[in-house]
Amino acid sequence: MKHSLIRTGLPAFLGICGLFILASLPAKAQYYYRIECEISIKNKIPDGEGVLILGKAYYDKNISRMVYDIRFPEKEVWVVQDTTVTIHKNGETERIRGVAAYNQSTIFHKILEGRLNNYGLEGTVYAIHEVERDGDLVITTWAPTRESQALGKIYTSTLDDELFGVVFQNPSGEVIGRQLFRNYTLIRGMKVPTEIVQVFYKDGAEEYQVFSLSNIKINNPGNENMYHYPAAGN
Repeated sequence: MKHSLIRTGLPAFLGICGLFILASLPAKAQYYYRIECEISIKNKIPDGEGVLILGKAYYDKNISRMVYDIRFPEKEVWVVQDTTVTIHKNGETERIRGVAAYNQSTIFHKILEGRLNNYGLEGTVYAIHEVERDGDLVITTWAPTRESQALGKIYTSTLDDELFGVVFQNPSGEVIGRQLFRNYTLIRGMKVPTEIVQVFYKDGAEEYQVFSLSNIKINNPGNENMYHYPAAGN
């Protein structure tokens, strides 16, 4: 039962802090290309029991490969590359094809590119529509630059130049998701949130997820075997 619940929540897990946004690389004095950390995910699926996932995450931007080394509730390794998730378990391999290209839209990619404060929206199919203040928060409204049945407005809020929250709407103006970014820490000159709370709404139901990061390492030269863990076809 737990296993099926984890697979049910797989799309939200892989897309944590990343919804259909692709960003280009800005010029930086320091080149950050990989990140690894301990992860904890508490997930409440609609009409289902809560799920706790513990493990480690490894992301290398140069090869666009995301590896999740899950240790609880079941030992698995998930490798995400292109549009395929490869799941390794007990010497067997399962491949799930047709997933979205999550890697470039995850929090890991945004952190490495230094684009988290605007959620990586600058230079995409979104443009700034309005900027306003609400107390200490700066709220930016982002609107799609072309009409699409799939794209609605996105609202980002920053506090002291740190991303505080994101609200997603569908084209009809209905809120379909929210994210909050908390407990920032400074690592190699970058501010990294160590807790992300996100809520997705669908058909009147709510999926609640808390994603925590710890023991974060940037540009770690070790653990090459994990960063290059075999994906489908490799």
